[in-house]
Amino acid sequence: MYVAQVVAPMFGFCQHGKFSGVSLIAGGQSHKLLLGRTFLRHFLMIYDGRRGQVTLAL
Repeated sequence: MYVAQVVAPMFGFCQHGKFSGVSLIAGGQSHKLLLGRTFLRHFLMIYDGRRGQVTLAL
């Protein structure tokens, strides 16, 4: 667990607290960040599979 702050300035959103963390690079992942339900529960998330695009809205 890590104490961290996640800021999404385009939404005027800030969340701080305890977050789980793993070394994605050490696990062979190219991603730098995974967003989980603790963060995403504040947003509407639309996944467009045809375009491979994700849209977040408050």
